Amino acid sequence: MTSDQPITGRTGRASFRIPAAWVSGSVREGTELLAYLPGPAGRFAPNLVVTVAPFDDTLDKLAVRAIDGLTDHLVNSFIVDVRLWDVPGRVIHYTHQSPDDRLRVRACDFLTIQNGLALQVTTTCAVSDWPAFSEIFEQIARSTTAMEAAV
Repeated sequence: MTSDQPITGRTGRASFRIPAAWVSGSVREGTELLAYLPGPAGRFAPNLVVTVAPFDDTLDKLAVRAIDGLTDHLVNSFIVDVRLWDVPGRVIHYTHQSPDDRLRVRACDFLTIQNGLALQVTTTCAVSDWPAFSEIFEQIARSTTAMEAAV
């Protein structure tokens, strides 16, 4: 179940819908939207981050750029799968080590291009939590929409 009203991002270039128990957090420069499920202290919170940028190339190029970014910047990253997404888009499943607590996490990037904007919805949770959150992550990613790119 997702929220009735879309939550608009920091720059107004994208929005999403999140489940009622989730919290939309404040975002830093370069991030459009952020949401997480609060839980017990000391437990890795399932979360997602949306980035958006003008883009006038192909989905394949977007996927290559995303893969290069995660292999260049994440600790001990391992790509599990790259596949087509019916939105249309691409989905990249991978694992990496959280730099804060060294926990192994499972992540999935949902990539699409809408209205001249590249949307990257990065979802992350503890590896053991993946079965419980994978469908919720995809629902939120499917609800993420881009507004028109600035001319």
